[in-house]
Amino acid sequence: MDDRQADDLAAILLELVPADGSAIGNRKLAGLFREKAAEQGFDVTPEQFETLRAELIARGLLVKGRGRGGS
Repeated sequence: MDDRQADDLAAILLELVPADGSAIGNRKLAGLFREKAAEQGFDVTPEQFETLRAELIARGLLVKGRGRGGS
Protein backbone atom coordinates (compact mmCIF):
# COMPACT_ATOMS: atom_id res chain seq x y z
CA MET A 1 0.00 0.00 0.00
CA ASP A 2 1.47 3.35 -0.99
CA ASP A 3 1.31 6.55 1.05
CA ARG A 4 -1.64 7.95 -0.89
CA GLN A 5 -3.67 4.79 -0.37
CA ALA A 6 -2.76 4.80 3.32
CA ASP A 7 -3.89 8.43 3.60
CA ASP A 8 -7.16 7.67 1.80
CA LEU A 9 -7.82 4.67 4.03
CA ALA A 10 -6.94 6.66 7.16
CA ALA A 11 -9.47 9.31 6.12
CA ILE A 12 -12.14 6.63 5.65
CA LEU A 13 -11.41 5.14 9.05
CA LEU A 14 -11.44 8.50 10.83
CA GLU A 15 -14.79 9.38 9.19
CA LEU A 16 -16.33 6.30 10.79
CA VAL A 17 -15.24 7.09 14.34
CA PRO A 18 -18.03 8.85 16.27
CA ALA A 19 -17.32 12.59 16.31
CA ASP A 20 -18.77 12.94 19.80
CA GLY A 21 -16.08 10.71 21.28
CA SER A 22 -18.41 7.84 22.05
CA ALA A 23 -16.99 4.34 21.76
CA ILE A 24 -17.33 2.03 18.81
CA GLY A 25 -16.28 -1.61 18.98
CA ASN A 26 -13.41 -2.86 16.87
CA ARG A 27 -15.51 -5.49 15.10
CA LYS A 28 -18.18 -2.98 14.16
CA LEU A 29 -15.59 -0.40 13.11
CA ALA A 30 -13.66 -2.97 11.05
CA GLY A 31 -16.82 -4.09 9.27
CA LEU A 32 -17.93 -0.57 8.48
CA PHE A 33 -14.41 0.31 7.37
CA ARG A 34 -14.13 -2.63 4.98
CA GLU A 35 -17.56 -1.82 3.49
CA LYS A 36 -16.75 1.86 2.99
CA ALA A 37 -13.28 1.08 1.63
CA ALA A 38 -14.78 -1.42 -0.84
CA GLU A 39 -17.27 1.22 -2.02
CA GLN A 40 -14.26 3.39 -2.87
CA GLY A 41 -12.42 0.61 -4.69
CA PHE A 42 -10.13 -0.65 -1.94
CA ASP A 43 -9.77 -4.31 -0.99
CA VAL A 44 -8.66 -4.19 2.65
CA THR A 45 -7.62 -7.21 4.69
CA PRO A 46 -8.26 -7.50 8.43
CA GLU A 47 -4.48 -7.24 8.94
CA GLN A 48 -4.36 -3.96 7.01
CA PHE A 49 -7.18 -2.60 9.17
CA GLU A 50 -5.31 -3.54 12.35
CA THR A 51 -2.08 -1.99 11.07
CA LEU A 52 -3.82 1.23 10.07
CA ARG A 53 -5.69 1.39 13.38
CA ALA A 54 -2.44 0.87 15.32
CA GLU A 55 -0.71 3.61 13.32
CA LEU A 56 -3.54 6.06 14.01
CA ILE A 57 -3.40 5.22 17.72
CA ALA A 58 0.39 5.73 17.73
CA ARG A 59 -0.07 9.13 16.05
CA GLY A 60 -2.66 10.14 18.65
CA LEU A 61 -5.52 10.36 16.14
CA LEU A 62 -7.40 7.46 17.72
CA VAL A 63 -7.60 6.41 21.34
CA LYS A 64 -8.11 2.85 22.52
CA GLY A 65 -11.16 2.39 24.65
CA ARG A 66 -11.67 0.04 27.54
CA GLY A 67 -12.30 -3.61 26.92
CA ARG A 68 -10.40 -6.65 25.75
CA GLY A 69 -9.32 -5.23 22.39
CA GLY A 70 -9.98 -1.57 22.95
CA SER A 71 -13.12 0.10 21.66
